[in-house]
This record gives sequence, C-alpha cells and structure tokens, in this order.
Amino acid sequence: FSSRRRHSICREVSCARRCVSETALIKENCLKYLLSLIELKSKPFDKLMGEEAKLPWMENKEVEIGFAHAVDEKPNFFKDLISSLRGRAGDDEQSCNFLLEAISLLLRSTGLNEKTRESPFALEGCSQDLEGDIKAALLNDAAIHQLIASSRNHLGLISIVQALVHLSWEHLDMKTCVANGVLIGLPHMDADNSYTYFYILHTLLACEDSLQPVAVDYFLKKYLDLIKKLDLNYRIYPFFKLLLGLAERIKVAEKWCRQNVGEWDWIAKWLAKYSQTSASLPYNLFDKQDTIYSMLARLAKNFNRLANNEELDDLEDFPQLTTMYLVKFARNDEVEHYNWKTRSWERWIVDWALDEAVLLRPKELDDKRPEKQPDWADVSSDCLAKVGSYTAEKEKESGGDNLYDQEI
Repeated sequence: FSSRRRHSICREVSCARRCVSETALIKENCLKYLLSLIELKSKPFDKLMGEEAKLPWMENKEVEIGFAHAVDEKPNFFKDLISSLRGRAGDDEQSCNFLLEAISLLLRSTGLNEKTRESPFALEGCSQDLEGDIKAALLNDAAIHQLIASSRNHLGLISIVQALVHLSWEHLDMKTCVANGVLIGLPHMDADNSYTYFYILHTLLACEDSLQPVAVDYFLKKYLDLIKKLDLNYRIYPFFKLLLGLAERIKVAEKWCRQNVGEWDWIAKWLAKYSQTSASLPYNLFDKQDTIYSMLARLAKNFNRLANNEELDDLEDFPQLTTMYLVKFARNDEVEHYNWKTRSWERWIVDWALDEAVLLRPKELDDKRPEKQPDWADVSSDCLAKVGSYTAEKEKESGGDNLYDQEI
C-alpha cells in the first residue's frame, strides 16, 4: 500500500475489489491490516493482526505531482499536500480519510448475517461473513465512537457511516452499538457540528429494515435521558433542533414522538417559557437576542404541533453532508469554493483538473477584491461544494448528465 499518491490506498483496494472476490481480500487479512492502521485511544483494532504481522511499506522519495503543466505554484503545492503512507495513517488528515474509505469498501462487501446483502449500502457481490475477531472489535461502543471521530472531513465521515449502517442492517446488536457510539459524542455537539450528528443519526434510523421501530425507540429514549442531564440554557437548542429534525424526516420517529408525548412535552413547555422571558445572555450575544428567541419560539411552535397531531411546518434546516471526491471535473465547470481569506462561500470556475486537486479562478473578477486569486483546492476537502449548496444564487438547470449525481 505504499504509493506515490496519498490516495492510492483507496484506489488499489477499490480496484482489487473489482478484480478479485471479496473472499480473497478478507482471507488475505486485508481488512484486518487496514483496521489496525487506525490510531484510536482505546486501540480496539491493534490486536487483530498481532505483533508478527506488520503492514509492509516503503517510503517513496519522489512525489508525483500529476500531469506536466506550467504552473509555478503547482510543484510547491503538491510537495506540501501529497504525502506517502508511513506505516500508520493516523497522522495525516487526507491519508486517514482515504484509509476510512478503503475500510468502508471492504466492510460493505461483508456482513454480520445473510440479510446484510439487502442493505442499501451493500456492494455488488456482498456475501462474505466477517471473521469473529473483527466482529468482536466492531461490537464495541467506544470503538464505534472513536471510529466515527477519526474521520476528519466529509469523505471519511460519509464512508465510515455508510459502512456502519450497512453492518447494522437487520442486526440489533450492531444498531445498538452504533447508537451508543454516537451517544458518547453527543454531549460535545454544538450549533457548528450538529449537522454531522444529524447525518449520522438520520442515515442510521432511516434504514427501513424490520428493526427500524426498535432502533428508533431505543435511541430516542436514550437521547431524551441525555438531554435531561444537560444544563438548560440557550446553548441547548441544537439538541432540540436535532430531535425535531429526525421527527420531521423519519416517519417512524414522528410516529414515536406523537405516541410518546409525555416523554418530551417538557421540551415544548421550556421552549415556550424561555423564548418569552428576558433571560440573561452573554454580553457578546446582546445583538443576537431577538434572533435566538425567535428561533426558540419556532422550535416551541413545532413541538406543540407535534404534540397536537398537527402538520409540521418550517422544517429545520441542516446543511447537506456531501463530498466532491468522486466528481469528474472538467475545465470551465462551476463549483462553490470556501475562500478562507474572505471566510465565505463563493462561485469559482475550474481552470485545470487533476486527480488530486483542481485549480480554480474566481467567477467574477473584482478590482476591489485583489485577494481573489487562482487557488488550488484538494478534491477531497470540505472546501468544495456543488453549485447551489451555500451561495444565494440557485443552480441553473442544464441538460445532460448532472456533474454531481455521484454516490460514494
């Protein structure tokens, strides 16, 4: 798995999975090797291979920088961006995320029971059963939590969540384990990262297998118990927003909430009271007081509608978790790019496309904004998004295949 390109570990596993059976890959301990590379605090996967089996690797002295192209910035950019895997992939953000994708590909080729092949994330030919030691390592709440936390951008998170939800298909112990793993990290949720937790929970609880009602009931009860232990102030609103978002988008969750009003009616009462009082806010939030209270009032209104079996409106908005890694870019394609200098999402045009990155130029040149210069962007980073994701202008309709109709 030593390579000249930092993401070839994923590509080699992907190609190998297409060329040989997943049985051969599992028998050769490929999955064990990759799991043992992940740096986790509790080290749940370190014992899978034992001391006698270390992943062979060799450092490449030269760095491949892609196609020959006369761009002065490019060589320096790639020398800093591209790094070889050095035995353990946890130290490099890109390496770790591509490692998680490689693991995801193999896990989605396996299963914990015969019904796993019916999972929406199962890969073609999914049939090989996981070995007992891998099962034992994965059926661990702390390991699941750390596995999810090890993903450092959207690509890694989407990959590992799809693999875990695939293994949870028609398997109650795994569903419970994944739910518990998410619950371990939920106390650290805030307004900035709530959308990632929503993606994980929505992906897990929206799977329509025979265990969906049981999984929803188990998680929502645990989740409400967790909320009751938190300090009730304006900072807790992301927890209420997440609960309402799940009820709005998952019919089984909505049904559970309507049938178990007594479990959460205190939330609606607290929101209604808090949004109408002049509760003290930190000095730096005085100018946002009206916005905060109006947001809490909207949540209270929808919780009341939920309790009274009325139709919900003003659905909670969560940013979509996407990655541009699988998009095949072409020159003059339009994308959204996060400009760190202006700290805003802007429209940019692809000027040059490589496997690893794209060279972007501003869509609109402005003499007053000299900082908007051509910029290289890693295709696996979260700084790229499809048109219409963040900017006010809506994506224009175009004929033919949609550039962004890609799935991991």
